[in-house]
Amino acid sequence: MRIFWFVAGIFLAANVAAEAAKPTAILLLAHGGSAQWNQEVERVRQTLTKAGYANEVAFGMADVSAMDRALAKLEALRPKPKQVVCVPLLVNSRSELYEHFEYVLGKRPKPSDVFINAVKEAVHDEARYPKNQHKAHHHNAIDSRRVATKLPLKLSPALDDHPHVARILWDRAKTVSRNPDKETVILISHGPYTDAMDILWMQNADQVARQLKELGGFAEVKAFNLRDDSAREIREKKAKEIRSFVSQAQRRGQKILVLPHLVATNGIEKRLTETLGGLFYKMSRQALLPHPLIAQWVLSQVKNNE
Repeated sequence: MRIFWFVAGIFLAANVAAEAAKPTAILLLAHGGSAQWNQEVERVRQTLTKAGYANEVAFGMADVSAMDRALAKLEALRPKPKQVVCVPLLVNSRSELYEHFEYVLGKRPKPSDVFINAVKEAVHDEARYPKNQHKAHHHNAIDSRRVATKLPLKLSPALDDHPHVARILWDRAKTVSRNPDKETVILISHGPYTDAMDILWMQNADQVARQLKELGGFAEVKAFNLRDDSAREIREKKAKEIRSFVSQAQRRGQKILVLPHLVATNGIEKRLTETLGGLFYKMSRQALLPHPLIAQWVLSQVKNNE
C-alpha cells in the first residue's frame, strides 16, 4: 500500500508540474553591461521563473549566435514551449537596433543596413568608445543571419512610454530632488543613429517626460538624446542643445536634475561631464535597471502576447 501511495504521489506531482509549466517561454534580449548589471538581468529572470515562465537571456546587440544558443535551450525543454515571447531590454522601439532585432527574429523582410554599417564602423573607431562593456558589445559579429529555431516567436515592444518607465524615473529623481516645483529634470538617452529615427524616438521620450512631470510635480521635464553613435557634428550639436537648455533653466532660477533614461549607464557620466562642464546639476547614478518594475514590465509584455 505504501508503494502505491508513493508512486501515486510521484504521478500526481508530475501532473501538477506539467500543468504548472506555461506554454509560453521568454527570451530576454539584453544589450549587456558590467558584470554587476548583467547580474541584475539574472535577477529579473528569477522573477520570471517564480511566475512560472521558462526563460533565457541573450546578451549582445542582436547577436544571432547568442540568441540561437538561448533558443536551443528553450526548444530542448519538455514539454516544449508553444511559443517564445522575445522581450528587448531597450529604452525605445524607434531605433535601428530594434529594427535589426525584428529582422533577426523574422518579423522584418530586410536587415537594418544603417545598424550593420554603424556597428562595423564602430569597430574601426576605437576612440569613440571607452574600454568597457559598452564598446565590447559593439564588437559582436553583426551580420545578416536570422535565428534558426523552429519555435514560434513573438517580439514585444521596448520600454517606450510604458507607465512603469516614468515611475522608475520618479524613484530615481527622489534621490536627488528637494523642491520639485523649482527643479527642471532632463532625461538623457543614447538615442538612435539617424535624424529620421531620432524624431520617432523622441515621441516616446517626450511622453515619458510628460508622465514624469505629472508624477513628480516638477517645474519642467525635458528629454534629450546624446546621439553617441552618430557622426561627430551631430553629437556636438546635441551637446550644445543640452548645454543651452540647462543654462537657460539656471538663469530662470531652476535647479537641474539629470536622470539617465537608459537601461544601463555604460559610462554615460563621462559624456555628461564633458557636455555640462562648468554647470551645476545633480545626477542620479542609476539607470532603469535595477528596479522591480522592470520584471513586472516584462511580465506585462508577455501577457499581452499570450
